[in-house]
This record gives sequence, structure tokens and C-alpha cells, in this order.
Amino acid sequence: MLKEVSTKVITEECSITGKETASSNAFDNTVAVLMEASGLDKEISEELVEDFCGQAIKLSCTIKKHIMGNNLMDAGLLLHQLKGSAGNVRAQKIAQYALEAELAIGILDHERCSGILKKIDELLAEFLKRTKEE
Repeated sequence: MLKEVSTKVITEECSITGKETASSNAFDNTVAVLMEASGLDKEISEELVEDFCGQAIKLSCTIKKHIMGNNLMDAGLLLHQLKGSAGNVRAQKIAQYALEAELAIGILDHERCSGILKKIDELLAEFLKRTKEE
């Protein structure tokens, strides 16, 4: 069952499309929250969130590969890293989902973890969408 779920997740979810410099409401909202919380200017905040998006996409794909290989310890460590990175740039929903996925891995609930990873990927895709104004 794990192999079935994991293979489906990897083949469907490892290709999040968009450009790291893209902008969206989710991206802009995260930048605004980061600016307010940190006092950083807009340009630096945008760069940090863009860098986070690139890192998070790579982490998500690697996490899924570890799950497929039944390497749950490494998957859990990478989920923890994703949670921390998301929290640092104030991408709170992604941080919350990463926590939930980390807990699901801890109780060996692979199906729940896969569903949560899909939500993370959807949020990342939203970050990468270009707004209509651009």
C-alpha cells in the first residue's frame, strides 16, 4: 500500500510549475507579513520568499522520494526542515502543513502524509502563479 500511494504522489506531484520570480496573492501576502515581522524591505523580503519557494519545491520532491523508499526518518527530518524554513519566511500555512505531515510520518500514516504533501505543493504552486496584472 505504501509503495502504491508513494509512487502516485511522486509521479503526480514532483513537477510544480512556475518561475521562482513569479508573484501571486499568496506570495505577496507572505512578503507583507515577513516585512512587518522582520522590518526587512520589500526587495529583500521578496528574494527570501522566492528562495524559500525554490528550496521548498526541492524538499517536497525529496521527501516524497524518501517516503517511497520507506526512509521515513529522512522524510521526517526534511519535513522538519521545511517547517522551519516556512516559519522563517512567515509562510504559515506551509509550516502548519509540514508539521501535520511530520506528525503523520511519526505515526506511520503514509496516506495522510501524502495528502498533506499535495496541499503543500498546491500552496507552492499558488506562490508561483503570475498575477493577472503582470
